[in-house]
Amino acid sequence: MERQSRLGGLVLLMNVGMVAFWTLVVLAMRALMPGVRDDGAERNRRPEPEDALSVLDGRLARGQLDAQDYRARRELLTHGP
Repeated sequence: MERQSRLGGLVLLMNVGMVAFWTLVVLAMRALMPGVRDDGAERNRRPEPEDALSVLDGRLARGQLDAQDYRARRELLTHGP
């Protein structure tokens, strides 16, 4: 009878140890990967939209606008019509 109670205690201790081990594994993985979130917010986040002046600057840099057109459009954006 005493042997069975010891065996039951050992089984309980092994179960507690197993839960503690896997908890530590999960916590260590989360600490090593701080950018990963449980709710998937990182994957589903849309990129921030560019403001109009940044788009205009990019178009000038790519050569899609000449300097005169750039200045006219920038004036409209900053001061209005």
